[in-house]
This record gives sequence, structure tokens and C-alpha cells, in this order.
Amino acid sequence: MRHTSGLRDHAGYWLRRLSDTVHTTFERALARHGVTVAQWCVLVVVAKGEADAPRDVAALIGIDAGAVSRLVERLVAKGLLLRTTDPQDRRGVRLSLTERGQALTARLAEIADRNDAAFFGPLSPAESAQFSALLARLLRGAGLEPVGRPFRGQEPIPGTEEPMVNSQPASAHSITKTVFIRREPRDVFAYLADLAHWPDWSIVNVKAISPRPGEDWWDMTTPLGAGRLRLRPNADFGILDHDFVAPDARWTVPARVVPVDDGAVFMMTFFQPPQLAADVFEQQANLVDLELAKLKEILEAPGGSDQSAS
Repeated sequence: MRHTSGLRDHAGYWLRRLSDTVHTTFERALARHGVTVAQWCVLVVVAKGEADAPRDVAALIGIDAGAVSRLVERLVAKGLLLRTTDPQDRRGVRLSLTERGQALTARLAEIADRNDAAFFGPLSPAESAQFSALLARLLRGAGLEPVGRPFRGQEPIPGTEEPMVNSQPASAHSITKTVFIRREPRDVFAYLADLAHWPDWSIVNVKAISPRPGEDWWDMTTPLGAGRLRLRPNADFGILDHDFVAPDARWTVPARVVPVDDGAVFMMTFFQPPQLAADVFEQQANLVDLELAKLKEILEAPGGSDQSAS
């Protein structure tokens, strides 16, 4: 029988999954400023002086001129963009930012940088450069000449040099879970960085927990028996990666607290351990929705800030 490749055998599938996750998180952050990702693309291209004519903006960001025209109309109506007659071509127009547009674009740049740091920060400088080079090669192969670097590499992140408990292959099945919490990101991070709080919100997987003297590991009680949990936080980047060792499997879970305009998004990515069947893995990962709902309830409740500081 001829081998037929599966969905998860294709790199394009994983690129789309990663792109969707990065895009969705960024989209939610921009929406709190009344701007879409496509509108942000126009604003940042004009702000950086990379293009000021609608046709050039369209070519640079890879959409048709009609779509750019509609985006420009909306941005002008919002008071973020100015449209003036081209002095060298009376039939053409030039685009520039209003003062309000300049201020907002600078704020959105900070959000974009944080979004990149959340997703690409775990790459070392060498890995970042290699990823950029490979991405550029793929873009050229698809006939899409990249302008500049595909993404800005991040600085090394202190405290993440230690090997993971169970590094997953790139082809592993993964599920990302997210929750928006209307609280200051530093409060969300502080609460989650204290493992003593985990039995309060991780109501499915962590029944009880206690620190091991002199070690990074904490002993915990899981539904299947004794286990261990180790957190590797970095407050500067909102990193809460953790290693979870239970009787049935070992997990390495990348986790982030990403600031958005009026709160934070907490996200965790689960990779399927080799010893778990796909259906069992998906059932366990989906139970995390209950835990994230509990976390949101705790931190958004009146007096929740007192809990995060305890």
C-alpha cells in the first residue's frame, strides 16, 4: 500500500499553526486600540518611511491596491492617517501619519515587540539568525522577495539555558491554550510564578504541592499519583516555562504572560509525549480549559490582587 502523508507530516501545517497563534494574540492586542493587523501594517510602513503612495504600500505588504484603498479610508476616518495630493502628480496621493497616528503607531510598535518576544524569545541569537535566513530562502523560493529581515531576533534570555526535561521534536503534535485576564501583567506573572498557588487554579492536574528544600523541583500530587513540577520563570520576558513529571508522562510546557492594553494573555503550549496516544493527549490538554477558566476567575475576582501578592 502506498504511503499517504498525514496532516502533521507537513511543515506548512505547522507554519500555519504557529502563524495563526502569533497573529491571533497580536490581533487581540491591537483590537483594544481599535486597529486591525492590516491597518497596523499600513501605519507602520508609512511611519517608517518605507512607502507613502498607496500602490507602493500595497506592493510592500502584499495585498491588492483596492484593499489598501479601503484600509486608508478607514484610517483617515479614524484620524490616524492624512491623505494629500502628490505635488509631482496631481492624480496621485501621498500618505502620512497624523500626530495621533504617530503616537498610536509608537505604542503599537511596543506591543508588536512584546508579541515577538513572547513567541520568538526562546530562540538563541544564533537560532534567530538561522531561522531568519531559512525563512528568507523559503520566501524567495515562493517568489516573495523579503524586504529586510523576516523578523527581529531576540536577545538571549537569562535562565533558560538549562536543558528541558523532555525536549520535543519539531514534528510533535502540539496544542496551545490561551486565556485573557483583565489584570496587570505583572500581577498575573507574580501569581503564576509562585507554585504554591497552582493547586488553587490548576484544579485538574495539581491537587497539592510542596517545595523540595534546596531544589528547584516541587513535589506534587496529581490525579494519578506523585509527580514533580519545576518552574523556570523570567519576568523580563513573561516566561513561565515549566517541566511537569507525572506517573504517566513527562511534559515540557512553554508558557508566556503577554501584556495587552487592558490586561494580559496567558498561554501554554503542550507537546504530545511519545508515550501518550493522540486522543488521550488531546483529552488531557482540553481539560486545561477548566484550569484557565479558574485562573481567570481567581485573578479577576474582587480582591484578586491581594492573592497575587501573597
